[in-house]
Amino acid sequence: MQYILIVCSGGLIVGTLLLSHQFYYLMAFLFSAGLALTLLYRRGSKITGSRQLLLGIGLFMLALCWGQGWLLWQLQHRLPASLDRISCVLQLQVEEVEAQQERYQRIRAKVLETRACDTSSLRYLSLGFYQSEPRLQVADQLEVQALLRAGVGFANGLTFDYEAWQLRQQLDGRGYIKKLVSYQPAATEPGLRDALRQSVLSHLSATSRGWVDGLVFGEQGAFGEEQWQLARQTGTVHLLVVSGLHLGMIIALVLLLFGGLRRLLVSDERSARFDLAIQASASALVTLGFVWLAGAGIALQRSWVMAMLAVIVAVFWNRPNYWLVLWLALLVVLLINPLIYTSAGFCYSFAAVAALLAFLQGRRLVWWQALILPQLVVFAAMVLVGSVWQQPLPVISLLANLLAIPLMTLVLLPLVLLLALSGLGWLDRLLQQLDHIWWWLLNWLAGWTDASLLLPPAAQLLMLAALVLLWLGLNSRLRLLTLAALLVLLATNLVRDDGRFRSVAPGLIMADVGQGLSLLVAAENQQLVYDLGAGSADGFNLADRVVIPLLLQQGWSSPQTLIVSHADSDHAGGLNAWLKQFDGEVATGQQTVYLGQPADAYRALLDVENRGLLARKHHSCHDSDAWQPNEPAKLRFRLLSVANRIEAASLSDNEASCVLMLDWYGQRLLIPGDIPSSVERQFIARYGSQLQADILIAAHHGSASSSSAEFLQTVRPREVWISSGFNNRYGHPADGLIKRLKERRITVRNTADLGAIHMEINGAVWQQLERLQPPWRQRRSGMVD
Repeated sequence: MQYILIVCSGGLIVGTLLLSHQFYYLMAFLFSAGLALTLLYRRGSKITGSRQLLLGIGLFMLALCWGQGWLLWQLQHRLPASLDRISCVLQLQVEEVEAQQERYQRIRAKVLETRACDTSSLRYLSLGFYQSEPRLQVADQLEVQALLRAGVGFANGLTFDYEAWQLRQQLDGRGYIKKLVSYQPAATEPGLRDALRQSVLSHLSATSRGWVDGLVFGEQGAFGEEQWQLARQTGTVHLLVVSGLHLGMIIALVLLLFGGLRRLLVSDERSARFDLAIQASASALVTLGFVWLAGAGIALQRSWVMAMLAVIVAVFWNRPNYWLVLWLALLVVLLINPLIYTSAGFCYSFAAVAALLAFLQGRRLVWWQALILPQLVVFAAMVLVGSVWQQPLPVISLLANLLAIPLMTLVLLPLVLLLALSGLGWLDRLLQQLDHIWWWLLNWLAGWTDASLLLPPAAQLLMLAALVLLWLGLNSRLRLLTLAALLVLLATNLVRDDGRFRSVAPGLIMADVGQGLSLLVAAENQQLVYDLGAGSADGFNLADRVVIPLLLQQGWSSPQTLIVSHADSDHAGGLNAWLKQFDGEVATGQQTVYLGQPADAYRALLDVENRGLLARKHHSCHDSDAWQPNEPAKLRFRLLSVANRIEAASLSDNEASCVLMLDWYGQRLLIPGDIPSSVERQFIARYGSQLQADILIAAHHGSASSSSAEFLQTVRPREVWISSGFNNRYGHPADGLIKRLKERRITVRNTADLGAIHMEINGAVWQQLERLQPPWRQRRSGMVD
């Protein structure tokens, strides 16, 4: 049975990874193999396991068809890249309010009707609305003029796949509402869930309201940003998000209650068997109600399916096989959404359950082992999965979970549920006291260490091998040696915040950050970042989404130099997120921050704490144009300027841009930020032939006002790299610039067409989208077939 489930699951996954012609070739091969095997079997050949093999081939082919068909169905509805920036009149119904701020709202909307454009296949859209009124609510009906964008993601080779995420969410496109033509609000009466939520929360104190809203109704906004930050620092985010852990606790409470009643009231075996069915049904109904109250998100639905399968097996099977449950749950969730394997959350939950089964099933544990061993097993699994997904795991999370999980599951969650059901005042007051204890505990733990674990690919394989050896049940001496080796492996791969870093593989990457800029450079123990991509008022920023994950993926854990060219949001939008990540290094001087403008120019992009940090710990790009370091090195840089610090303060944002000359393994790169052609002429007058470089990063994303013919003639690059957004509204790169480059036979590379651009130390250059891509990746204009 497990063989069948694994084969079917594999077929579903493979079906989503094949292009159409590859799918047909594989189907033809499998059909031919199955036909040949059938003919041999009917002629009396004794092939061991031939019937099982035939069954496996047949089921694998069916699963392939399901996976391929599901993917093609989703792609058929998706807004294609060729229609990007199309303007449509749409009749919509609000399905979900994703964000709601003072002057900005974002909704997930169901498309009821389309007019004035050829997009009749659209089902669901994510749309921004830059108005404060009307305040949109679920079930509102709108007629709007909208500008639609195709779901083209950033191409940096990171594990988070935006296009796959959109397919999993059945989002066919995104965009923003240009004009609200008509608005029909939903009935004033709230839905049953909303009415129940309002009724429950209205009688609670502010502190208790947050806990009930977060853990019962699944509202992530119930906890503040500082609280989420503490949870991230201690690896306890999963305890504040309604998940399988909370479902398991509720199931345990239901089973305990009904089990006690059954022992009191049931005497004969037949009645006992019947009451076991009642017990399982009660667990299913209670937890289904909880899932509905918590918003019924995809992750929660997946957890419910897995939990119910486990309950059914535990109740009705004399000798339950939980591995069978795991594989069955995997198959069920893949049938519902075959791309779920591209979700980090799914991989975390599946790996955690698999690790617990592998190491603990069939073992009898005393109480202290039952408390500690599951945490150790899950911690090891999370380190491995987190390393694959480039998500460092805080080292303190092991101790934090040892303390926080019992407090959450045995005290806080039951108390929150009782308070939601009863509204008793003394429970409210008790929860307020526990709130102080909880956040004090996380704050205390967060102060212990900032170290986290992230394993490079080779270490990931070694750790997986060590875990397999431990699972195989070696004799005690070899098991201890394996465990010691595992601990050494983890200790030597700590990502530290104290300035002592292991050597890293050199590299140079211009990241794909859309209509922005970010350049990442490393040579041995030297690391430098120029600009951090865009950010927006709703908190979205590309430092968190692209730049920092890309650094972690490369093993460049903490650059010694950050240069933020100027205060425009497309270059400095990620500065606040960066300072949150690297505040310790900046504060202690282990990381030097250079700014093109005075620190006050960046105030609007920063919170209060980071404003003070930047004001105290920044240097001006215009103080010195000497090479740093001054002795020969694999990575040297020079900040060129035509103004001193005082003069630069009076310049416009673009004019004050940091102009960087890099010398990296003998390759010269010139990065001029957003300087216009008038400033380019000043640089030519001051530096002349010193501006010559092998690679020029086009100023201002390739605008018509930069990279003049005179500037190109002076720099004389063999290649020009352009960082611009796919089909951006500014028309970058400008046709005039492309013409000038072609006339000079200069190679042009554009992130909008090719994704992230990588350079090797020998000067070889390659682009991310030239590598093998999954079949759902949208092709961009300008790519070479």
